[in-house]
Amino acid sequence: MYILLGFLIQLLLEFFSGGIEHGHVHIHGPGKLPVSLVIALSVHSVLEGIPLGCQLGGFEIATTLEHGNDQTLLYGIVLHQIPVAIALMTLLLATDGNRFKAWFWLTFFAITAPLGLIFGLYGGSILGGFDFNIILAIVVGMFLHISTTIIFETSENHTFNFVKLLTIFAGGALAFLMH
Repeated sequence: MYILLGFLIQLLLEFFSGGIEHGHVHIHGPGKLPVSLVIALSVHSVLEGIPLGCQLGGFEIATTLEHGNDQTLLYGIVLHQIPVAIALMTLLLATDGNRFKAWFWLTFFAITAPLGLIFGLYGGSILGGFDFNIILAIVVGMFLHISTTIIFETSENHTFNFVKLLTIFAGGALAFLMH
């Protein structure tokens, strides 16, 4: 249920961000700074950082149960944020042209995941018995939305591709067999 909620939250955030999280950068020339885009990306980023903070704080969440490498979530977030930051800076410079404003908003975006991490690190003791696996499930749903969008919308005119569907089923079967 929470994974579906994350999927829907990402769908809502994408309404404001225009899909920059998965490579849709629509530059229509100089104009007004897309503040709603930065806010949507920042909300997404804060939510991503919370499970990482929980993990580093020693709270038992799904990412710490069976995996030997506790850095997997960190690597995933960092590798996810790099192209988003590049696309964001490109869009900020193209729409406004003001380098100072662009760097300000990029810096603002850059601190949002660490803010989520800090909340996850200390929020467990503040919120008592809150189950942070709920936040993790929401983040997984957000990633699920982004990944399925990337898979299905990479073709020309976003047409259905049978080979992609077979690849998804093969990947699912492989994941099932490895589990």
